[in-house]
Amino acid sequence: MADYYTRFSTLIPYRTRREQLWLLAQLDAQDTSADDDGPYCSYAHQPKEQAVWVYTEESGNVNGLADLVARFQLRFAIPTPWILEWATTCSRPILDSFSGGAIAVYQGKIQTFWPQGLAERWIKQQVRRQTRAQPQETTHA
Repeated sequence: MADYYTRFSTLIPYRTRREQLWLLAQLDAQDTSADDDGPYCSYAHQPKEQAVWVYTEESGNVNGLADLVARFQLRFAIPTPWILEWATTCSRPILDSFSGGAIAVYQGKIQTFWPQGLAERWIKQQVRRQTRAQPQETTHA
């Protein structure tokens, strides 16, 4: 049997002590008993950077963490976008078990980006360009 992992490491910056305390309280309260909805991640306060370092040793909840950051941005009117990139890996070389993605949070709105979708969109653009570049055939009656 294979083990699957979702790994990431990034900072959530804050500007004030109030923001810092709110972030730490939310991370302290994350549900560590749930498999699907939590925990978001491990974390450590980084006072010199005025940030909270969020990371995973094995797996974390990317969507739950993005929701937390969206709430943080809305609650404190944070103008700076936040981006998290993650890797999905597997303990064995199983097809389609390695990937990753990125999630962007801006003014409380969340957008997820998947490599497969980005690659498919690029291929479609290339096909459209190639089709437009080919001369049109005309038929004579």
